[in-house]
Amino acid sequence: MKQIIRSTAVFTVCLGGVLSILCYLGRNTIIAAFIDNEEVIAYGQVFVFASIIIGPFYGLYQLCQTFLQSTGKVSYASLVALMDKGLFYIPLLFILGRTFGLYGIIFTGAATLFLSLAAGIVFSIIWNRKISAPVGQR
Repeated sequence: MKQIIRSTAVFTVCLGGVLSILCYLGRNTIIAAFIDNEEVIAYGQVFVFASIIIGPFYGLYQLCQTFLQSTGKVSYASLVALMDKGLFYIPLLFILGRTFGLYGIIFTGAATLFLSLAAGIVFSIIWNRKISAPVGQR
């Protein structure tokens, strides 16, 4: 199981990185296909960057969620999902919006995913140690 998790993690980071780079390199073409206003295109570039910066890490987030769910620790998986969709997102939306204005709002999703990923990794490590321990030590 450890080897599968390790190779899946490497694969998702690499694939997410490659796809993020491709999207970043093609961002002007993608945005210009829908919008012809230079000011809006400038904001669109920031939106695209904020969306793809998490690309290499989103697979790890999903891997943690899947590991926790498939090994029976649904409470941890649910807590991580709740952090991502509410506990972190809403407060960060206000904090980053107030601190950095529109750019703070734009990057709230990325910041939330990084915090949720950190929590998912911690919970996955804790749970993995518990289920990997000899039966008498659980």
